[in-house]
Amino acid sequence: MGRGRGLVVLWKNLELVSLLGYSSNHVNLSVDNQSVLECASYRERLAKLLARKDDYWRQQAKSFWMADCDMNTKCFHSVTSSRK
Repeated sequence: MGRGRGLVVLWKNLELVSLLGYSSNHVNLSVDNQSVLECASYRERLAKLLARKDDYWRQQAKSFWMADCDMNTKCFHSVTSSRK
């Protein structure tokens, strides 16, 4: 996934979060079945997008490791030591 695609995904996540906030406020004012279903739908969609974002960053970390460190022991120790 390219950098531009990652930014588009982030933008859509932010848009969904704002919709979820609107939907939650709407449900607090008017608790009808449709509002509750809408809110549940937004929450489910947000959970899926957050899982995709985690997958994206996990893949980016792997590509960094393979490109820059190439399983080099010295590099491994320098990276893990800097995380402490």
